[in-house]
Amino acid sequence: NEDIDRPIPPEQVPGIIERDRVIMAARPGMHQKLLPLLMPDPETVLSGGAYLFDTFENAESFESWVLNEFELDGVLFPKRPMFQECSSKIWEVIVAENFRELSTQQGLMRIEEWRIDEAMDRNGLESAWRSIREKAVAADLSSAWLLYSRDRGEVSIVTTAPSSNDVDAQAPDIEGLMAMAASPSIGTELETAGAEKIFDRTSFIYTVWFPVTEAGEGKAPLFPNSPPFPAPQKE
Repeated sequence: NEDIDRPIPPEQVPGIIERDRVIMAARPGMHQKLLPLLMPDPETVLSGGAYLFDTFENAESFESWVLNEFELDGVLFPKRPMFQECSSKIWEVIVAENFRELSTQQGLMRIEEWRIDEAMDRNGLESAWRSIREKAVAADLSSAWLLYSRDRGEVSIVTTAPSSNDVDAQAPDIEGLMAMAASPSIGTELETAGAEKIFDRTSFIYTVWFPVTEAGEGKAPLFPNSPPFPAPQKE
């Protein structure tokens, strides 16, 4: 997660993100990234990334690299002056499944986290997936990730949903964002089992990354909410 407290001209944002992407998405094992975007007030941007890696070890290696080695213009990534706060968490992926087409049906995302007790282990969460999945499909969600950290005693659910530009392509889908944020969680049974919710944020998906080679080759990123948000200029 990154909290950005120095507003950046919107037209500059895609270039900054693309500069990072061609380096970060070439790291070993990177499978996909969802980059959230939320502006709770005109002076604050909440962003970051929900990454999927092929192995837990590659996710650990990526975190260490980003925090300690990834440097551009002589500045380490977490020390960039635009960041008010920069934090990260690594999770084991129990299940991550798309229910709808990634390229057209995933424009909003919700990240929820719970603190769990020792009685709720990975096996129990694997057993709970069927019910969680049924709720996700019934709610017409586009995807769901069920994540677990034994060391922290936490579980997370990441869900995505379509956003709509049917009314005005030049305006963000605020109604859809608010509806997703207010909808019942598909993880309510975790709370019934004694888990305590510690985080819940719904955002626009600004861009979706896919793996690239060190030479910069690979599938082009998606910008599912452009318009109204700016996308890279085509040459």
